[in-house]
Amino acid sequence: MALERVQWSVTEEASGRQLSLLVYAGGSSCMSYEKVDVDEGAEAVEIRAHLRVDRNSPCSEDIQVEQVTVELAEPLGDRALVGCAGPDTIWPEWDFGDATDCTTPSNWVAQGPRLS
Repeated sequence: MALERVQWSVTEEASGRQLSLLVYAGGSSCMSYEKVDVDEGAEAVEIRAHLRVDRNSPCSEDIQVEQVTVELAEPLGDRALVGCAGPDTIWPEWDFGDATDCTTPSNWVAQGPRLS
């Protein structure tokens, strides 16, 4: 099994210390939500979401999301929020919006059922 980065979206405009995210959790038969990593700096907060992927197992075609709450050490304020999409995430060809502005909810979050 491998750990892979995946797309995520805020559920509402990002602000404050607590962020509510929906993490793309893929097909339930070969993938499972693992964790999010948060790196806070003076200029930006980067969140990286990870799935555990079993590449030796067939994947179901369902699309699911995991609801995750992230607690920041300091309020987001004017810092950039990054890491929601991009070429280093699996399925980068999907249109998950501008990877450089992750403060606005994406339209894709309505595409699948929430796991929790």
